[in-house]
Amino acid sequence: MLRGGHRRADGPPRPFVTALPEVWYTSPDIWIAERRALFERSWQVVARGIDLPQPGSYRATAIGGLGVIAMRQHDGSVRGFRNLCRHQGMPVLAAGEGRCVRCAYHGWTYRLDGALAETPPLVAPDDPADIALRGIGAREQDGFVLLRFDPGADSDPCLAALSGLAPAPAPIVAEIEACNWKQTMERALRSRCFVAWEWPNLVVHAKAVLIAQPRGFSRTELLRLPIAPAPATAADALAAFHARIHALHGRP
Repeated sequence: MLRGGHRRADGPPRPFVTALPEVWYTSPDIWIAERRALFERSWQVVARGIDLPQPGSYRATAIGGLGVIAMRQHDGSVRGFRNLCRHQGMPVLAAGEGRCVRCAYHGWTYRLDGALAETPPLVAPDDPADIALRGIGAREQDGFVLLRFDPGADSDPCLAALSGLAPAPAPIVAEIEACNWKQTMERALRSRCFVAWEWPNLVVHAKAVLIAQPRGFSRTELLRLPIAPAPATAADALAAFHARIHALHGRP
């Protein structure tokens, strides 16, 4: 993947090249492999605890392109669900925050614990007691809400980068970028605001936690979760990131 260049006195500009092969930014097969190996098996930050202030508060987003919901329960805990209605597989909730768990397609409504609450008579299931939203792993750590598809993988998330951070009450900002998630990460790790990095896609900047969340092989959602200012540190995180990607795809 070419990244600009510099001009020699005796010829045209010489391009700068990243440490990763170009196909790793453009191949759907590479994207699917990364989604399965990384995003479906690792804890992913989707919100801050302050974004779910009361029972019924939720945030709907995506992990590796698959829709998920984080929802505050009556006992104060957070539970995670796939954002798929059990009727015809449509998203139950639009992306963002809210409090009513009702599918806009055919009106199936769910309780906070994911159980089916009610449906219009014309589309009612034979046994509503046996139909619920599919649960996924969920937890809060250091003021942040994390979800994971595979709760049976590691026993604890390895997110030391979050330790000591203080979530700020400013709104979450979500931006869609027309590029591969690794390109978003490269830019975030090169920033002068860099503080810390956590594999694979979490970067702490001076005033925000950044999450590069892929929506496909050429489309990335960059989440900015505001925090109180954090001190900057010096680290060659970009080289470490490239090394991990090379190891993932079995290249030296």
